[in-house]
Amino acid sequence: MGRSTGIYRDEGTGRYWVDKRYRGVRLRDHFESHQEAEEWLIHQLENLRRQKQFGERPKVKFSAAAARFLEEKRLAGKTVCKDRCLPS
Repeated sequence: MGRSTGIYRDEGTGRYWVDKRYRGVRLRDHFESHQEAEEWLIHQLENLRRQKQFGERPKVKFSAAAARFLEEKRLAGKTVCKDRCLPS
């Protein structure tokens, strides 16, 4: 049994799915073209390799960090802000 690229085409929608495991991390997403999926996968694998091999920390956008923070607080049942929050 050989190794797989991890890129598959969904015959129903025509989209390309990436589903690959690398050193215990699952990489998964979907794209409109095979080239787009392949470029994303190469980029993600390179980032993981640098993190595992050289101890580099992953680059995280502020919006992603803020969303994770708010979600973790919501799941823990804690209020993030009391009187300074904007009404939703």
